[in-house]
Amino acid sequence: MRSVAVPEWDGRHPLDILSGLLPSRGFVVNDVRAATWAEHAVGAAQAYGEVLVAQLGRRLTIGLLFGGIPRRGAHGTAGDMSLNALLPTEDEMGWLEPFAQSPDPIGDGVRAALAGDEAAIAGACAYVETIAPALAFAASVVDPAVFVVAGALSPLAEHFIGPLKGHLDQHLQQPPVVLTSPLDEFSTALGAALMAVEQVQVALASPSQGVAPFTKQEFDGLSLTERSLLRAVSS
Repeated sequence: MRSVAVPEWDGRHPLDILSGLLPSRGFVVNDVRAATWAEHAVGAAQAYGEVLVAQLGRRLTIGLLFGGIPRRGAHGTAGDMSLNALLPTEDEMGWLEPFAQSPDPIGDGVRAALAGDEAAIAGACAYVETIAPALAFAASVVDPAVFVVAGALSPLAEHFIGPLKGHLDQHLQQPPVVLTSPLDEFSTALGAALMAVEQVQVALASPSQGVAPFTKQEFDGLSLTERSLLRAVSS
């Protein structure tokens, strides 16, 4: 596996690195896919089964949900556009030059824009305009019912959502509903937790098999964390 965000993880499996720090069994989920599940479960996309989430931040990444099911792709990288040379990354965003020496350039840029910095606002809007063709192309391929703007730039959406919606309207036969994520910077963690609960629920019961057999012996073999999850689900 290759990790764009954490190159130190290249060739290693996250569970091998983190399993000793966790009190129970774990599973790995892509960060944007987890955030997309949070949008579907408790965010802007609750009423939709065909979802495209555009995470706008250090790079553009897309989260996909088809028929209410997260789309992983053949290799688990559906929506990962981090290696697309046509899209600028944080290092190539000219509007962030005033914050280049900061440990968090895009965070400082967004905070400046929220504080009324006209140059930062204009720069963020110009950046979204440059990636709008790629967003429209992705939406035309996916044909989502809802297009959710999320990520680090979403707090500035009021400044660019109109032009972006216009671009989608112009280039799609059936434009989707365009919404801004109401979730915060913890959406990925929230989505991962919700997916964990979903896994517990699926393990306990299914529409075709009904409630799974569950004995005291099996329960005694679970960790404290797993027992707590089961109690939360059953209550």
